Amino acid sequence: MGVTLDERRKEPLLQRDRARTASLLATNPGDVSRDAPFTLATPAAAWGALYVVEGSTLGGQHILRTLQTSEPVRRHGLTADAGLAYFTGYGNRTAAMWRQFLSALGDADASSPGERDAIIHAAQATFALFEHVLTQ
Repeated sequence: MGVTLDERRKEPLLQRDRARTASLLATNPGDVSRDAPFTLATPAAAWGALYVVEGSTLGGQHILRTLQTSEPVRRHGLTADAGLAYFTGYGNRTAAMWRQFLSALGDADASSPGERDAIIHAAQATFALFEHVLTQ
């Protein structure tokens, strides 16, 4: 079982959230730099990065439940479709998509210690990139 990347794209969700919430921000965050030195040169690196992105989708479900009960979110009319789309992920398919991803990752050829290290390194680099972008 493979992973279909097109159905897992997160950028459209982030763009939709940004468009909805831009007027709520005290300052304009500007465009996120795409010049960050980050490459996925090997399949192992891609698996590591995707692990983080897919994991954030799973964790987003928990964040969404917390956000939906907060007063500022209710006051500004943010919903799963408008402003909180990233945290919605795949909606009621999120757990199934996570299991499918884990199955595909388990089927990936990462039997050597070098491949496993490359997956872990890429996952760590992806976490660092997320932190960099979110703290700009």
